Amino acid sequence: MVAPAGSELQVGFRYATRVDSFGSDIWAPAVNNFFRAKSASGVVAKRKLEAVGNMDPSNQALKGNPVEAAISPKFTLNPDVNSILRPLASFLSQNPTITTPAGGTSSRQWVMTPFEVGDTAPATYIDSLVFEVSDNDGNPILISGARISGFTFKIAHGKIVDCEMDLLACHDTYSSDPTTILAATYTGKPIIRGHWATANMASTFKAKVTAVAGGGFDGTIKMTKAAYAGSTTLQIKFDTWYRVTLDDGSRLGIDRFDDVWICFPSSSSTTLAVNDEFSWTATRTLATASYSTLDALQAGGLEFSVGGQIYYVHDAEVKLMRPRSANFVAGSKYAISVQKNGPFDAQITINRDRDDRDFLKKLIDASSFAAAMKLYGNPIEGNIDQLLQIDWPNCQVSEATRDVTTPNTLQEKVVIDPFRTGSSDIFTVTAIGTQTAL
Repeated sequence: MVAPAGSELQVGFRYATRVDSFGSDIWAPAVNNFFRAKSASGVVAKRKLEAVGNMDPSNQALKGNPVEAAISPKFTLNPDVNSILRPLASFLSQNPTITTPAGGTSSRQWVMTPFEVGDTAPATYIDSLVFEVSDNDGNPILISGARISGFTFKIAHGKIVDCEMDLLACHDTYSSDPTTILAATYTGKPIIRGHWATANMASTFKAKVTAVAGGGFDGTIKMTKAAYAGSTTLQIKFDTWYRVTLDDGSRLGIDRFDDVWICFPSSSSTTLAVNDEFSWTATRTLATASYSTLDALQAGGLEFSVGGQIYYVHDAEVKLMRPRSANFVAGSKYAISVQKNGPFDAQITINRDRDDRDFLKKLIDASSFAAAMKLYGNPIEGNIDQLLQIDWPNCQVSEATRDVTTPNTLQEKVVIDPFRTGSSDIFTVTAIGTQTAL
């Protein structure tokens, strides 16, 4: 028996390139952004087994059927600014404004706000992500159609900042990225998703172009797990997902409800040529990671201000929220897309010694005020420090708990709810790191 190796968690991601007409993600391999994480959960789909309701003369339970696979990843990390810049941009669906701070050369300032109707669409399709995650078991998993539903920053005295990133996703696969056997002019990479049948796991899956564009299609392909011998072919269009049917009419996947699908993404040259050919294996090769060299943000660098007045807190929890829902439909075990399920929102919770009645008064008179959080890291260059700043121009206190349980110094829990008014965004994120572009 091999001794347990433990986990050497690796998380990588990339932006999707587009979606198909049903909202399913299309991407290009391979993942090219990485961050270190403390933990990962929900990466492997939670599979629902539905019991059969029929009665049986034996008076015993019948075999259930797997009917749903829900993918809800959560990553917890001690963030540095570089590691969360691109996920934040994805969360906000908005191109950041990137500038060089005064006196800087290698540092960059990113300013980001939530996307709203009428804003210019991002130049890069940043709204959706594709993740590759490995726990060192030799089988990295690729998750597609992932959208971030929230960031939670936890700050406490004497600790490094914690960040939780919550997502919903659609599909997963252990399949490899494609290997190009021959491509005369096509510059893209066909992609697959889904799970292979156990009997096919040791095979190499291949797809070859047998006819070029015609009849409203962009080409015809034949697929096999051995030599091309059968007569079954498939007409394809770019940026469209198709169920894999091998040349002998059999399937590569487990069954109709957990099948393998293929897509040829459009690219700079989308012309297919006869005999263009690509191959895949059932197991991915883990991507080579490249990590940020910046130090993690420190809770010791917290500045929390309200109406221009700095307040000192024992701990704080800041939530940036974008509610999402997985779009499950009849006939599919997997969500076909992740949809909007509410507006951008935020909430700030602080715990502090109550040396004043400021927040209680704001709760009583329902007054509005601005709030800001600044988290600092070590210097990047000169006097330019790593920074994550969140500004909320309009807030109100929704809770100020002032219970008395001790004769000693009393604590106060304050909950602050930001809101949108006029043309002021509900929040603005300003970050200084060294990432120069999306």
